[in-house]
Amino acid sequence: MIPLSTIQAENAALKSKVGPGFVAVFVGATSGIGQSTLYALLRSLAPTPSSPATPSDSTPPHIYLIGRSHTAAQDIITEGKIIHPTATIDFLPADVSDIAEVDRVCDIIKKKEGERKGATGRINFLCCSQGNLNLRGWDPNSQNLDRKFTLNYYSRHRFTHNLLPLLRTPIPSTPTTQPGTILSILGASAEGALDLSNLSLRTPNTFSGRKCANHSITMNALMLSEYASREPSISFLHTSPGIVDTGLLRELPWYARMGARVFVNGFTKLFLPGLVGVEETGERQLWMGMGGGGRFGGRGWGAGEGEGQGKGGNVNVERAVGVDGVRGSGGYNVKWDGEVCGNEKVLGPLRSEGAGKKIWEHTEAIWREIDDGKLNK
Repeated sequence: MIPLSTIQAENAALKSKVGPGFVAVFVGATSGIGQSTLYALLRSLAPTPSSPATPSDSTPPHIYLIGRSHTAAQDIITEGKIIHPTATIDFLPADVSDIAEVDRVCDIIKKKEGERKGATGRINFLCCSQGNLNLRGWDPNSQNLDRKFTLNYYSRHRFTHNLLPLLRTPIPSTPTTQPGTILSILGASAEGALDLSNLSLRTPNTFSGRKCANHSITMNALMLSEYASREPSISFLHTSPGIVDTGLLRELPWYARMGARVFVNGFTKLFLPGLVGVEETGERQLWMGMGGGGRFGGRGWGAGEGEGQGKGGNVNVERAVGVDGVRGSGGYNVKWDGEVCGNEKVLGPLRSEGAGKKIWEHTEAIWREIDDGKLNK
């Protein structure tokens, strides 16, 4: 377990290392863990009267906040301005359980970044935490993909697919450039069985909540590893937040919310007392998303890059082992405490049969169908 004090110290050093104009995209951050991670980033980059000016102070951070609730977003913007008065937070309302909405907001971001910075612009950090726990069965969107599955898998990788040109960093990066990182907060270590012949679960009478969870979590882990093998300038992380008291239970019916609340509270008190609070979770997720003190670097990053501190930090930290079993490969499964993880009883055999490549090909085929207008109800 990485001590919280270590994480807080490295997050506090972020401001002195990243360059001006840090840009982040937060999807699903109008509540819970994503919101807490956003606040942690603002705290890390906020100017303080007692510390000298840093490169990041010359152009304050710009954050794109994507979610459904205007009211929640306005509250976050208000609180965010208290934490970092000069930061810009743009709220882009969208229901990202539909891929058409993902494409729409990505086009807005690319246009805004191009206007602000010229050419294609630049994004340093993409954080995806969208999802829900509703108990509905197959619930198709306009692309005939289940909405829960889309939130937990397809939308996350559509954001990645669309925003990759803005996330890429030349190698070697400049001393004040924070390399691009992508953080998908879901369920690392909870990987389950995959039906490789029915990855989308669209075959009639095959969808269930359990299968959706297994496919979402396992496909996230293996897909990030595939991306990492193709994008050496970017670090890809699939993480688990642990047991955290957030608003995720709000999608459940009232009777299920009561039962879930009793279980979570009782389990935590009995077996994991005081495990992790929302604010601590945000600090930990930010630290992971910024490279985890050098542990979670992209495959092409140089020594000392991407520690939540940009380039030039502790070169003695050993790179973590990636989902593919290779140290420093750029795609990582990380549990809430900062240690790498993964259900090897599931992932090992899947790697042996080339599941990562099959998931990549499946996802790319879905994108082609969407782009060609062939995937709909």
